[in-house]
Amino acid sequence: MAVATLVKLGTIFPPGTSVGAYALDPNGHPSGAPGISATDTATVTTAGGLSFAGLAPNRVYWAYALIGSDHRYVKFVSEPGEDDGQEDAGISRGVELYVDAVAGDDSNNGLSWADAVATVEQAVSLASGGDTIYLIGKTREEGVVIPNSLGGLKIVGAGGRASHADSPWPYASAAWLPPASPTADTDLLVIRGQGVTIENILFDCPVDAAGIRLERNALSGTSEFDASHLTVRNCRFDSGSVGIEDVGGSGFVLVDDCRFMRLTDATGAAILNSSTAVANPLNWEIRDSKFLGNDRHIDAPASGWVVYDNIIDGAGTTSIDFTGGVAGNIVTKNYLGGAYDATLYKVAGAGDEWGGNFNVLSGGVTAADPA
Repeated sequence: MAVATLVKLGTIFPPGTSVGAYALDPNGHPSGAPGISATDTATVTTAGGLSFAGLAPNRVYWAYALIGSDHRYVKFVSEPGEDDGQEDAGISRGVELYVDAVAGDDSNNGLSWADAVATVEQAVSLASGGDTIYLIGKTREEGVVIPNSLGGLKIVGAGGRASHADSPWPYASAAWLPPASPTADTDLLVIRGQGVTIENILFDCPVDAAGIRLERNALSGTSEFDASHLTVRNCRFDSGSVGIEDVGGSGFVLVDDCRFMRLTDATGAAILNSSTAVANPLNWEIRDSKFLGNDRHIDAPASGWVVYDNIIDGAGTTSIDFTGGVAGNIVTKNYLGGAYDATLYKVAGAGDEWGGNFNVLSGGVTAADPA
């Protein structure tokens, strides 16, 4: 048999509540006839946690209780049992939180669209590491911080593909804009924890700051900042100064299927490293993205980066600048606009590999580093 330990459920089930674990059939419905008995019951502790025992291993269950007239539930998966050759260690299961920037209310618990909060900041304050926050509508917030205690957090735009910030939902999916009177040098989202995922959101970037700022410092414990292992997928960064800014040298970042447009501040860039206080940014992967109409596209002292399958125009002052980086970056299978020379495209060193890109002005597919 297996166990399951769920933590930080105090916002769903009040301490002292008796909660049942109900098995689900393969279609995701409670198994058996209506009125079935719970496989196990547990009482929520004063710390907001509970632990079930006697469950089938690796099976989906509902934790359910009726609070007054309010049906409350959380889906979870039981732990592997002894038959799987693994220990029955309790694992915290991620909770889904909901932000409706139009109809939400920050006094809600955020556990359903009907009880959605109004701001990402409030959802982050309710979240634990590994949770998922879903966002719809157009939110105007700045300085929202994901601390190092929320590693593995996901923030996902819940509508269609990210489009113009002024488009109505669901066409705009989720749009994140500065306040009507933005504070100078205030980023929209600051990430200080590892393994965060940001997906399907339009960032209308501030005129003096970044849409997303990654921070890394050399401290430890609760004082440590490290935004390494970030994934940014299917997002759009439009206007303003910086799309994604790395401060300190976070590593192993994936930028996938994003669009960077009209980031025209001469001191900014679509992707910018502004400090290597801890390390050079290591092993970034930038793929399947479009860089259009920015003054500078990618400006970072890169080390071990792979940049491929992107469309990068040559309209700005710099397209890719790896100056100060460590040789060993690979730039291949991209459309590189403008002149293929060391003015627009700057390598980190002789060990970079820039072959296999397409550049019209150089006559087709590139075979050597820009010079």
